Amino acid sequence: MKPTRRPLAGLAALLLTTQVQAADGQTIYTQGGANPAAMACGTCHGADGMGMAAAGFPRLAGIDAGYMRKQLADFRSGTRANPIMQPIA
Repeated sequence: MKPTRRPLAGLAALLLTTQVQAADGQTIYTQGGANPAAMACGTCHGADGMGMAAAGFPRLAGIDAGYMRKQLADFRSGTRANPIMQPIA
């Protein structure tokens, strides 16, 4: 039986998509997003992601990606209220 290349193509596409998303996240963290209100995350949360507790900015380093997505979605929808994060999200 001749092996199919489709599973490998699917895996390659998944890996490329994951790498692009990671690169996009890194760019947003260091440079900000396309929306002018979406400034770089590191501005408030620190270049190392450890936050700035004295200013009220929490640590982002080491937080689960799924949790982070949910929090950003909640800021965007208004489910989680924060006057700083809502316009950014």
